[in-house]
Amino acid sequence: MQYIYCRSASGSTDIFLFHLGSVVRQIPETTFNMQRKLVTLLAIAGSDCSGGAGIQADIRAAARRNVYALTALTAVTSQNSKGLSAFHPLPPECLKSQLDAISQEVVPDAVKIGMIGSSANARVIADYLKTLPQDVPVVTDPVLATSAGGDLTGEKKELAEILVSEICPLSDIVTPNIPEAALFLNIDMSEILKRPTESTARELMGIMNCDALILKGGHLSDDFITDTLVLNEDVDGDMKHRHPRFECINLHGTGCIYSSLLAAELAKGNGIRESFRKAGSLISKIIADSREYALGTSGYGPLNIFDYTTTYI
Repeated sequence: MQYIYCRSASGSTDIFLFHLGSVVRQIPETTFNMQRKLVTLLAIAGSDCSGGAGIQADIRAAARRNVYALTALTAVTSQNSKGLSAFHPLPPECLKSQLDAISQEVVPDAVKIGMIGSSANARVIADYLKTLPQDVPVVTDPVLATSAGGDLTGEKKELAEILVSEICPLSDIVTPNIPEAALFLNIDMSEILKRPTESTARELMGIMNCDALILKGGHLSDDFITDTLVLNEDVDGDMKHRHPRFECINLHGTGCIYSSLLAAELAKGNGIRESFRKAGSLISKIIADSREYALGTSGYGPLNIFDYTTTYI
């Protein structure tokens, strides 16, 4: 099937569908002008064959917020509830071809960047971000390792440097957790735990040169999980979201899902503060709904985003 665009004598552009050299259908330009536009989120991340994290989690998180997910794959991982067993970054030309194909037809309403996989892929992503209109929000989750265990890059130091110097400055929001904060600040976790989260978040935001930063508090030991939002243009406008800490072992993919929920809210036109509030409330509900089911043998399963059907074992 071929699509041919032809301009008529009246000046309109109609689309003709050809099959084996014959016109199958003519579609007037007005048909396309009348159609409603999908709200879209472009997720740039790696594949998790267990389905708990990565691009698979991004797609489900976007769908939970009624947002259409476009994807560009950076790597393929072999992992399950026990951890990461293999990691295969895709060639940068493969990532670039995916982004080029998307760019030919769609400007996404928001972009979420997850696992990048290699420094070469990071540079491809940075080049793509520079082509976007300035009003397209970009959320970067600076993940370098899986929560179940295992590095998601063979170039952790170099990739971290490119994230800080090239990708984070092009991002509207960066969403590190506590271990990632320690890595980027080059200090021990024990030191991070002694600090007020606001000062840690602001120091990170200064290093990463981004517009806003959310320091996720899931690794703190309090009875409540506190996420901290700081904004570059508002030194007095720090905002926190507190939600109960549930006894839940099915937490694989929490960081991916949270950042995708946040990006989906931004794609729908919500501001940073409103998106922060909504994403925090929903991730808390999803965790609460993920306590009583099993997938895998280690007990560390994925979040149950859509309340999937379960059976008693």
